[in-house]
Amino acid sequence: MLWIACQFHPAAYSPASEPIAPEPVRLTPDESFQTVRLRMAQWALQFTPDVCLGQWAGSILLEVAPSLRLWGGLESLLVQLQRGWASLGWPAQSVSVAWAPTARAADWKVAWADCGRQTLAGLPLSCIPELAPHQTMLARMGLHQLGPLLKMPRAGLTQRLGPAVMKALDAGLGRRPDPHRPITLAASFEQTLEFALPTDSSLMLEEACQRLLTSCVAWLKAQQAGLRQAQFVLGQGRHRQQLLNVTLADLSHDLARIHRITCERLAREPLAAAVHQVTLRVQAIEPLPLETIDCLEGPQQQEMHIRELCERLQARLGEQQVLRIQLEDSHCPEAAASLVPTNNPGQSRVPPPTPASTLPPRPLWLLEAPQALSTQNDRPCYEGPLRLRAGPERIETNWWEEPVQRDYFIAETPDQRLIWVYRNPSHRWFLHGFFG
Repeated sequence: MLWIACQFHPAAYSPASEPIAPEPVRLTPDESFQTVRLRMAQWALQFTPDVCLGQWAGSILLEVAPSLRLWGGLESLLVQLQRGWASLGWPAQSVSVAWAPTARAADWKVAWADCGRQTLAGLPLSCIPELAPHQTMLARMGLHQLGPLLKMPRAGLTQRLGPAVMKALDAGLGRRPDPHRPITLAASFEQTLEFALPTDSSLMLEEACQRLLTSCVAWLKAQQAGLRQAQFVLGQGRHRQQLLNVTLADLSHDLARIHRITCERLAREPLAAAVHQVTLRVQAIEPLPLETIDCLEGPQQQEMHIRELCERLQARLGEQQVLRIQLEDSHCPEAAASLVPTNNPGQSRVPPPTPASTLPPRPLWLLEAPQALSTQNDRPCYEGPLRLRAGPERIETNWWEEPVQRDYFIAETPDQRLIWVYRNPSHRWFLHGFFG
């Protein structure tokens, strides 16, 4: 086992001696330091599912042994933790880190000024919360470090300190089990960030959104889930707000991707008034499907690039300006497909796929409405008499609404172009599409 303890040091204290988090890491002025610590513990769940609150007022504990290889080892994990704290507003000197084989020992070491030592023998007794009521007595006995204390007779220490203190020491040294209750995540995500003064600066709004998205992405990664849509609420005064919806083409928890689309939406959306707070809400998430890593930039990566391009175009031009073709369960050619926004997660009910070799040919360009054709000697004409090359293919459908009865043919024009024509039961001819 390997536990990492992180101690967040407040920069100032209130007159009531309650710790107040540094201003850059507080989302709202009335947010307490304990709320900040719980938020940081939930943010750390993206690295390991075993995160709990420590004994000290500002410490959290992470059990990283099972996932250490995933993050590239201890040194790489510590670097990623420090970068994450910096992105949330914590300077490097405001967070102390220590690690040990047990959670209690890591929590002891994080309060030690020289927490880089590998042994606990030189640990000051002031770093052990259970010994706080006995500090004066132990100092009179000349005991200031853990090593000399452990050399004392156990029976005498138990009589002086009590069995509860000895159990805590044994748990810290790994001599007895020390279970911890990990924290849990909320079912939905909602955070609010307030500005010191109302602003209409796009740079400040983008930075605020990125800060909220950093916490949101950590919340998603802890659940191995992704989102399709997020909503930003821009507070613009009393009972006045402006909604900003960010929509993705598919599930994702990629911070850079979501923030890029958010910036595109901010650039396109005019502000009705100055903004004094930003709220991020995510209600619906879905588990991310398992994917094989493509190291050679194959079709999977190319498809991802296309989806990201559609997201950016949609954020700039609007949802109804970037469409995709969706198959529909209909035999009628003009109703067999429809245009829907690329971010529409709904799937139409289509029949099972049919092998391409058994499908009759279809034109690339279908007219919005069939065009009536004239005839000459009972032959359809389009820029001259047509030559029927293939057919007929009979399509009969929609008997319950508006019956469709057609015999389709592939015809050749005098200039050797292929077109798609059909004949109705009244023997009238119509042009319906052009082949490429």
